[in-house]
Amino acid sequence: MPFKLNGSPGLIGAGIFRLEVGDTGVLAAGRWLTLRAAVWLGFHFTFAALAFFASLELGDWLHLTTGTAYPIAILVPAVALAIYAVAVRIGERRNIGELGLLRAPRDLIVGGLIGCFITLSLFLSGCLAFLISRGDIGSICSTILFSARTYPL
Repeated sequence: MPFKLNGSPGLIGAGIFRLEVGDTGVLAAGRWLTLRAAVWLGFHFTFAALAFFASLELGDWLHLTTGTAYPIAILVPAVALAIYAVAVRIGERRNIGELGLLRAPRDLIVGGLIGCFITLSLFLSGCLAFLISRGDIGSICSTILFSARTYPL
């Protein structure tokens, strides 16, 4: 039975984030747990990186025609999620609650807002670094406002 961290204060207690730690299969308690967990983590990281790069570059790697980029960009992550679900089901012997469709709209909205905040922060820090490098600190606010209106996002 997975450990659910829902009783803590803050965002975790509000149910926005949920941590489920597996305790069966590869992650069962016993000898070499740390090593097994590290190898399992390495497997997931490597698989995620390969799936990400394959979704971007598979058409070029296989010398496919130009119109195949969109189907590849959609199909490779979908296949990767299915492989992840099977691997967790077999390796950890648990249900894959993090892929639930009921939570997907909320998770997409929260992820999108976090991504917009990070992108805006990076943009504003880049504007600030540019103005500091020019030595034009007096016009920082007007340049940032002007750039925000004309910079294509």
